Amino acid sequence: MNSQPRILLADDDPAIRKFLSQILRKAGYQVVMASDGLEAIELLKTEPRPDLLLLDVMMPESTGLDVVAKSNELPQPVPAILMSAIDLPPVQRMVLLASPTPYLIKPFKPNELLSKIESILASASI
Repeated sequence: MNSQPRILLADDDPAIRKFLSQILRKAGYQVVMASDGLEAIELLKTEPRPDLLLLDVMMPESTGLDVVAKSNELPQPVPAILMSAIDLPPVQRMVLLASPTPYLIKPFKPNELLSKIESILASASI
């Protein structure tokens, strides 16, 4: 078994996926990528369970919130971090603020992301 934590990264922007996957891999994480929420949900069903979900909120077909909801239906839900642009519509911003899932506003600093990931993984392993 590989000891590297496994992160499922879903973002519909290929440049953001590439950038974030490079940061995550350099930090020692395994990365599985999805180009939208539906693909992320499918990967949750078919791939080994990830240790963390890193999800864009606004994606075609299914949102990051949809992926979190599907994860929460699993026997062992996967911790998640949502990412969003600051210009979200007011209703979605309210949903994010009401969600217990942590989120980052894009653009964010790589060390901010890595710190949040480390914190969540540390608390999940307790």
